[in-house]
Amino acid sequence: MESSSTHRQEVKANRPDKIIKNKKEKTSKLIHVAIPADRNVVQKEAEKKLKYKSLYTEMQRMWNLKCTIVPVIIGATGIVTRS
Repeated sequence: MESSSTHRQEVKANRPDKIIKNKKEKTSKLIHVAIPADRNVVQKEAEKKLKYKSLYTEMQRMWNLKCTIVPVIIGATGIVTRS
């Protein structure tokens, strides 16, 4: 049986819009932009965070970086979430 520390999960979403990597501070930001209908702004933000979670985890493991997922979600008429 494989130990959990060596278990790899499949990375389905591996192309965010931008990746900003700071080598000195060992950090990275995964940025994804979406412009849904106003009523879908909150759902789309949650969807993007979940979508890139496996990439986030894999980058932390492979490159020893502290990662942050930054979904930039702006409703069609300019509505944004509080976060």
